[in-house]
Amino acid sequence: MSEATMCDLKAKVCAYGECNECLLTCHPMLKTPGEENIRLSQWMTEKIKKGEKVSTITVKREITTEHDLNADFQERLLHFRRHVFNIKWQFDAYRELRRSLKHNESLIHIDFSEDYSWSTLSCHCPPC
Repeated sequence: MSEATMCDLKAKVCAYGECNECLLTCHPMLKTPGEENIRLSQWMTEKIKKGEKVSTITVKREITTEHDLNADFQERLLHFRRHVFNIKWQFDAYRELRRSLKHNESLIHIDFSEDYSWSTLSCHCPPC
């Protein structure tokens, strides 16, 4: 789906919405979103500031028009595009590093999840 909004699937500027052509590209909709009222509730995180302290809370918000729903979808699609590009780029770089290891080198891979709460460690050494 995100590929339909990029002119070059391997270019970071396209995936990050920095390409002038891709920046204006939206995913095609079955119909043009209007201002018709809809009722859609979704959980969202918001930051609130009390004095010096900033807290993140989860709240239930309503989206009330098709236009708002479409705008939210297009914004999330851009974030998804970045995410997919990063995964592909990291996988390709990792594969190339593993392929080019010399007999006296090793590769230590530390992978943090997106919320940085877990990590895995693996070592890939060439066979003796």
